[in-house]
Amino acid sequence: SLKVIPNFSPFPISQSSKDNFSNTIIAIGRLTDQKNFSHLLKAWKIASKSLPDWKLAIYGDGELKTDLEQEIVSEKIINISLLNAVNDIEAVYKNASFIVMSSKFEGLPMVLIEAQTFGLPIVSYDCPHGPKEIIEHGVNGFLVENQNIEELAKYIVKLASSESLLKKMSDNSLIVAEKYQPKAILEQWNNEVFKK
Repeated sequence: SLKVIPNFSPFPISQSSKDNFSNTIIAIGRLTDQKNFSHLLKAWKIASKSLPDWKLAIYGDGELKTDLEQEIVSEKIINISLLNAVNDIEAVYKNASFIVMSSKFEGLPMVLIEAQTFGLPIVSYDCPHGPKEIIEHGVNGFLVENQNIEELAKYIVKLASSESLLKKMSDNSLIVAEKYQPKAILEQWNNEVFKK
């Protein structure tokens, strides 16, 4: 039988749970059709009306950058930054409150595995195949009906509007992150592959 063993996070789990939320939401990925950032822009246009103190920062490079920049201007989307991919991604995770993913499809998204090790809750489309392996709906984030922009906006607002929910889901993200630490993954290799 086929067994999928995930990659492990390159980062150790943050030792302390988050206690300051920066009002910054992040999204990270190549600016390609697969990552579907146009949906995120549309969802943020809706959500930002309810979240005047929050901002969305998208980190990535790719062929759709100009299109996305034009959409931000023409749709008058506020409190949003389209930033280049960065080397020091650790600082980006540490300074964010939560992460959003609007992809059409994924493998097992490394960015979500990494984000959890910093205690970030996740709001993501329930796209094939990765997010539902990582997100337990209502526990460490929200799995949103696939490609439903209004639902994506709704759950962004829901999470950003409640510090207690952010705190609870952040703590739960740190717990789920244990599954993706090297020790846990090596145990899977031993049990499933090497049958030690």
